[in-house]
Amino acid sequence: MRLAMRICPEQQDRWQRKALALMTRLNAIDQIELLLALQQYEQAIDVAIDQFEDLKGCYYNHLLRVLEQSPETCGLLKVVIYRCLLLDVLDRAYTKAYTYGARYLKALSVLDAEINDYQKLDTHSEFEVYLNERHGRKRSFWALL
Repeated sequence: MRLAMRICPEQQDRWQRKALALMTRLNAIDQIELLLALQQYEQAIDVAIDQFEDLKGCYYNHLLRVLEQSPETCGLLKVVIYRCLLLDVLDRAYTKAYTYGARYLKALSVLDAEINDYQKLDTHSEFEVYLNERHGRKRSFWALL
């Protein structure tokens, strides 16, 4: 997609219309990647928020790839992805990845300072309460913070 738009910039609108027409056929992670490629950041955030439950079931590496593709201006998108990654680690009780989970929670705390409106998502403090209620007994995780 990006290559086609770089080769034929005069056809960019046409390519975007075709790509957006295919959106309904894609899963949540592919929709977000497509929207990021098209620089439709607000739409990517909306999809991530609306499809949060579906994203929690995505492959870990796919989530990491979207996180890497997300521009700095998409803090709310990063929140959704970090939460999915963190919940994946904690829900599976994957102790070898707790250090990554601790990094994700720290990143969420940093992003919280930048975000004024969480839209439909729980605020960071509400999310932390949820984590404590659901995963509070995982002492080896909490010890890393």
